[in-house]
Amino acid sequence: MRIAFGVFALLAACEACAVCCVASIALAQFHRPTDPVWTPPGVLALRDDAMAMDVNPASLAQLPSYSLAYLHARSSDPGWPAGGDAFFAASPLAFGVASGLSLQDVRPATGAFGIPHRMLSWTLAFAQSARLAFGGSLHWLASPDPRVDGLTSLDLGLAWQPAAALGFSLAGRDLLVSRGGAGYQLDLGPSLVGSVTLHPLGMGPLAFDLALALDRSANAGARLATQLRVPWVGAASLALEAERIGSSGTTVRALAGLTVNWGSSSAGAALAGDAQDRRVRAALVALRLEGSARAGIPGRNVALNIEIAGSVGPRRLIAIALQLDRALHDERVAGVLLRMRGTDLGLAYAQELRLQIEALRKAGKPVVCHLELASGSEYYACAGATHVALDPAGGVRLLGPSLKVLLLGDMLRKLGVRADFVRIGKYKAAPEQLMSSRLSEPAREQSQALLDDLYGMLVRDLSQNLRRSEAAVRALIDEGPYLATAARQRRLVAHELDELALNEPLKKFLGELPLLAKLPARDGAARRFARRVAVVVVDHSIADGENRDVPLVDIHVTGGRTVAQTLEALAADAGVAAIVLRVDSPGGAVLASDQIWRAIRRARKRKPLIASMGALAASGGYYVASAADEIWADPASVTGSIGIFYGKVDVAELAGRLGIGVEHMRRGRRAGAQSLYRPFTPDERAALSAQVRLYYERFLERVAKGRKRTRDEIDALARGRVWSGKAALAQGLVDRLGGFASALARARQLTGLAADAPVVVLPERKLNLTDHLLGQWAARVQAAPASGQAPAARGAPGLASELVPRELRAALELALVLRGAQTGAALARMPYVVHIAP
Repeated sequence: MRIAFGVFALLAACEACAVCCVASIALAQFHRPTDPVWTPPGVLALRDDAMAMDVNPASLAQLPSYSLAYLHARSSDPGWPAGGDAFFAASPLAFGVASGLSLQDVRPATGAFGIPHRMLSWTLAFAQSARLAFGGSLHWLASPDPRVDGLTSLDLGLAWQPAAALGFSLAGRDLLVSRGGAGYQLDLGPSLVGSVTLHPLGMGPLAFDLALALDRSANAGARLATQLRVPWVGAASLALEAERIGSSGTTVRALAGLTVNWGSSSAGAALAGDAQDRRVRAALVALRLEGSARAGIPGRNVALNIEIAGSVGPRRLIAIALQLDRALHDERVAGVLLRMRGTDLGLAYAQELRLQIEALRKAGKPVVCHLELASGSEYYACAGATHVALDPAGGVRLLGPSLKVLLLGDMLRKLGVRADFVRIGKYKAAPEQLMSSRLSEPAREQSQALLDDLYGMLVRDLSQNLRRSEAAVRALIDEGPYLATAARQRRLVAHELDELALNEPLKKFLGELPLLAKLPARDGAARRFARRVAVVVVDHSIADGENRDVPLVDIHVTGGRTVAQTLEALAADAGVAAIVLRVDSPGGAVLASDQIWRAIRRARKRKPLIASMGALAASGGYYVASAADEIWADPASVTGSIGIFYGKVDVAELAGRLGIGVEHMRRGRRAGAQSLYRPFTPDERAALSAQVRLYYERFLERVAKGRKRTRDEIDALARGRVWSGKAALAQGLVDRLGGFASALARARQLTGLAADAPVVVLPERKLNLTDHLLGQWAARVQAAPASGQAPAARGAPGLASELVPRELRAALELALVLRGAQTGAALARMPYVVHIAP
């Protein structure tokens, strides 16, 4: 907002300066002697091509890709917009900056605007955010007419979209003119053109623009424009302009245009006429070539080429899911080539990909999957594809699901470290990792039950894909892994093919379609005004305060304050129709979890809020999800673990072994209870037990309120018990089974949005070292909040993901949560990150 007010002030100051330097009578407001070739009519804030530099230079910052344009206009009557030829070239650069050049040969008819000239223009624009941009254009004029020959001028512009249905545009023209034209009775004083754009309900293809122009002599003009998307063609626009309102020379013009889009190419024509005598006075033709496609005449179909490699964390899975979701709904995509390359994909994420592959096939879009050294999860994800091929030197590691827990109790005791914890719930096994060398029977029982559920799902799903009995699938799993030849002989895959020799299956199932790694953006301006779904991500451990990221070791912690503030802002944003809370977390601090829970309850009063569980949404992760209107979970999601624990480690013995002396001095019976250099006293332990019981009761109350159950009903399912998503559905802890894409579709359905309505993913994360070094600049370059497709760069794994073992990252993450929690804070967290991959 401070930038917006600053630009407004700058425009006003420039105008005042120009007024002091120039004194003459205004000729017009929308059209002036220094005009460029007149551009096609339309809504000012929706101009999203290179010709935007002639309308409002700020709009250039919103270009989705490069844009080239040619314009030819002809006007036969004096007093009408200038004719001539113009060439435009513009492109986004980096860090939100865009630039453009135009060269124009302006040939107006004789009369008020009858000063032929050539004009070179350079525009520079900057997008401070997806909603706020500003820019400027410098113009150099050359003409045989000395009144404008050698003249230079400056235009400044501001574009602001405070809500999905509302936009503002302000442009100051002919500011800081290099010479005033004195003695030639030529007005080159400044002019302001402001407009308000309304997009009905923020969801349709129709937009209205009301513009008002004012020059330094207080002469005014008005403009009303509308723009409508024409299915299977492009866009139509209408405008009505009135200039020198209130004077005897008032002029009223009617303008109409039609643009035909074909992929990244466009051709348009427009006519202008006198609104009173209904005579056509001017016409233009515009041609456009861009790096992004627009809705219009259906073009050649393509196949989307997606590679999934390396670590697949919570945010990267969302990026992949959004890419497949776009492939499902984009009519240009006729099929998908999916290439799995050495991922650490877990079973729950594999289920999400399976669901999206199934949806693509049902929509008539074949999916060809190519594997190399495939894990069981990679194979499980691709088993339902139209065609599965395997590298001749590769294999399939189909082994069945497993779960391991590192128990550090004996090691810590040998080191002289004593873990001292209080917990609620016999299944709340979190402290056992630090206190024991063996799992307790309740912990072992729930782990075995979880594995049984997941193994049963794996067998049933593969039985359907392979069209074999469940007994036969169990035998396949027991006899794995398989090299390529054995996998083909067992009919796990259809072919042994090198990646470069996929022509035969691709031609058979995808035809002669070109393969694209990324679909071009489309309809940038229209999508900026469309209502969207906001995805709020709660990933990794939950801690008090702000989000924290340590990219060198690939550790990320969700801060309760960050998520709560994000939810409050989205609830108040009229452009956000619904919120999807994506929970992929083992839990963490109770205070932070409760802050998020309360923010969700407030937000859902204003718009639908759907929770989507990822691989792990347990303890504090389930705490926050329980506040949503609906909870969706993968069958293989790990959830539940409703319980509380609190404690510390006592390193007094270790300190003594190292020769460190510690003396305790205190006032108050329980002073120093949090010290790491002494154990809890019996009195302190009793007090902590009472506090943990209160936290547990609050946990039960929160879940009972969210699930509309009684406290006792939730308690019977709680006590730290862990459930698979499928088992949680049977117990009423979740509402529906489905992945992130399913929850996203449900949010769009509840709000009446289009199936491809745009998506914004928040809060932003610094996912790698580059993000930390460049800060907000990197986030602005890489993020595409309203595009509906998260850029792969934001989800790309860093080097640490490959080098630092998952268990070590989980331990360091837990240490960061404990360090970030307030003193005396209880935790609602799983003891370890469960990663189950067959």
